[in-house]
Amino acid sequence: MFGGLGREATGRGETNDMRRMIGTGLGLLLSASIVVSCGPDVPAVDTGAEQLVDGYANVLVTTGDGAKLLSVEPRVPIANGPGAAAVVVDIDRSARYQSMAGVGAAMTDSSAWVLSTRLNDVTRTQVINDLFGRRGANLSVVRVPLSSTDFSLDDFTYDDIEPPGEDPDLTGFSLVREEQQRFPLLRAARAVNPDLTLVGSAWTAPGWMKSGASADRLGVVGGTLAAGMTEVYSRYLRRVVAGYADAGVPLALLTVQNEPAHETNNYAGMVLSPQQEADLAIELADGLQADGSSTELLVHDHNWNGAPRALDVLARVAGTPRIAGSAFHCYSGNPSAQSTVHNAYPDLDIHFTECTGTESSGTFESNLLWNARVLLVDSVRNWSRSVVLWNLALDERSGPRVGGCRDCRGVLTIHPDGHVTRNEEFYALAQFGRGVDVGATRIGSSSASGGIHNVVFENPDGSTVAFLVSTASQPVDVALTDGDRSVAVTLPARSVVTLRWA
Repeated sequence: MFGGLGREATGRGETNDMRRMIGTGLGLLLSASIVVSCGPDVPAVDTGAEQLVDGYANVLVTTGDGAKLLSVEPRVPIANGPGAAAVVVDIDRSARYQSMAGVGAAMTDSSAWVLSTRLNDVTRTQVINDLFGRRGANLSVVRVPLSSTDFSLDDFTYDDIEPPGEDPDLTGFSLVREEQQRFPLLRAARAVNPDLTLVGSAWTAPGWMKSGASADRLGVVGGTLAAGMTEVYSRYLRRVVAGYADAGVPLALLTVQNEPAHETNNYAGMVLSPQQEADLAIELADGLQADGSSTELLVHDHNWNGAPRALDVLARVAGTPRIAGSAFHCYSGNPSAQSTVHNAYPDLDIHFTECTGTESSGTFESNLLWNARVLLVDSVRNWSRSVVLWNLALDERSGPRVGGCRDCRGVLTIHPDGHVTRNEEFYALAQFGRGVDVGATRIGSSSASGGIHNVVFENPDGSTVAFLVSTASQPVDVALTDGDRSVAVTLPARSVVTLRWA
């Protein structure tokens, strides 16, 4: 079945090819692909829900050379007393930090299109299980763009009127296009993982609400929210929130504006000043409260190096109900910025909502390790409650798209013949998702040493999970000391390892 240990799945049999894509490009965001498949007649190995055995830790391994991909290794014993090894990780259960919403990616229009049109019903079901089920990546967060983006087939919002028309009463508002592809996929994902958190992200207001936008393409490209349109746009977004709830896919969180400091020039978007964003957030918060909606708001939704801007917005909305916190992207700066914001507002949440790899840069190994180390260890150690990548799935040409990134890579690649390639991002997310349950609490652990990076959790069921990344070029013996017990394991060179024990 699709939920086996392979890298590429198809309903037509098995392959065992190697595909590498190496080049130069976006420096930190690296790419490549290994292809292995499981046909429909291959029984699934339930690696995600592997039973815990008293006195032993479960071991899940993915290596940078692709020799092991979500490989269930022999359990390792739990010993009495402290551990001794080349690298010792000390676990401190008294130090308790954020609870986890989990990991995931964005259901862009392009992702919805390739999943809906390139897969038959059977394979699509297998893919949804592979992404959201315990036998797959066990993703628990999906980001949903609320208009067109660069990864769409056309330009749109939910109330488009050719300029110079306006629709302040929102009589033309409709979510009917979402029922064609995105809503059914999101409902299917929720059926597989009932704990799924949906995060809506606003990209642009309808063109008739904006100023300074492009004169063509419905006015969705560039510009900003026009003066006097804050209340109208707030009502529009509240309609979106209500419509998603009515469709059975409620948005737990809404980011007020995607990348509000970045003015797009060839795809939908708009800029908001800190004051504009704060005004909109307050208007939205009050409106959602009046609606009886449970949806909460995140501000900023932009790069780490924009932490001063995030602090500015948070100061302007201080004390406003339903402001849950702030969201960050990876394209500039580093994860420590999240701690800067957390330290200023410790009662508010941090979420990580976007990063993408590219096909023109790096290797499978370097991509895997960068995603695991920077996003799944460092971002989480800096208070992120979620780690969400960009496109959930794209075609073999990094599309379809209407602008923006020309070689972005999805978590999955869907080929014209229905083959599905698991990319390096899939394995990084799955290594985390299969161990760390929704609601897990990050607990204290010693910092990186000897090329070993770690983050440790206590799951709601009481089990402990250690997520380990080795950037060392040789195997490294690691001991995790947990009170009066310890777990010893040898990490393969340049690998990602997940340990879980009762």
